[in-house]
Amino acid sequence: MSQLTSTLKVVVNASGARSGAAQVTASVTSMATASNRAINSMSSSVGTFEKALKSAQNRLLAMASSAFGVAAIYKYSRALTDATQVYASFIAISKVSTGTLKGAQDSFDYITKVSNLLGISLESNIKVFGKFQAAMKPMDKTGELTRHVFEGLSVAASGLHLNSMQLELSFKAIEQAASKYKPTLEEFQRQLAEHIPGAMAYLAEGVGLRMDEIHGAISKGTISVKDLLVGFANVLKKRFGDAAEYAAEQLPAAINRVRNSFFLFNVEVSKKGAADGLKAIAEAITDLAGRADITQAIADAFKSVGFAVRDFERDGRAGCRHARS
Repeated sequence: MSQLTSTLKVVVNASGARSGAAQVTASVTSMATASNRAINSMSSSVGTFEKALKSAQNRLLAMASSAFGVAAIYKYSRALTDATQVYASFIAISKVSTGTLKGAQDSFDYITKVSNLLGISLESNIKVFGKFQAAMKPMDKTGELTRHVFEGLSVAASGLHLNSMQLELSFKAIEQAASKYKPTLEEFQRQLAEHIPGAMAYLAEGVGLRMDEIHGAISKGTISVKDLLVGFANVLKKRFGDAAEYAAEQLPAAINRVRNSFFLFNVEVSKKGAADGLKAIAEAITDLAGRADITQAIADAFKSVGFAVRDFERDGRAGCRHARS
């Protein structure tokens, strides 16, 4: 039995191995190059995005700062204008009642003192007192009765926590009665008593009459408006004096005093020639609101951010595809 001998020959092709290794190296190098290009492209996009965002942010912040500044100036201008109009209107009316500018200023100082003492709105009292003073002038040449009734109603308003509208309507009822030189139930029973509970009882007490007597006295005209108002103010001060003193020490009164201080500050600023400045501010704001370049600048700022985000996302996707290939 013959033996078979098999011989395995392994042939190593050196040139083929080197060629395969070179192909692998080239592929890796190509992938690395592509990856680097993708990374560089994305880095460039990020840089462009950051620059656009920063530029837009700076512009938006600058414009926002300017807008807030303009809004603040406009808001203060309104407050200053309102104070100026209220003060000027009162001085004009009071000058007619008192006959002189000094008399008008004295009246203004008087109202300020009463308002701060009671902790009530100075601006509201100014609006009320000017008309009330004018209505009372024919029967009150010295102004003493006017101030006496004003103090009585102000004390009652503080003690009863009346709002500015209720106080104004209460004064209006007395103004109408004063202008007629004759009290009527229309003003006192239907108007005044609606805002000051118990007003008819206080009127009766002020002139020493009973409730069933005061109606007849007013209807028949056997009692004068002046006597009614003097007694009425006396009773209001006595009845509501303690309540008004207590209210003057509470937080709402303190807040009203702060508001009064700001109002007086605005009046003083106005007196010192702020009108010309306000006019210039109003003209500038009107001009800014109508300028198309401002709205265009805001639109451009948002556009730059939007385009940068779009380019960043597009370049990122392209880089990833190139790296995979």
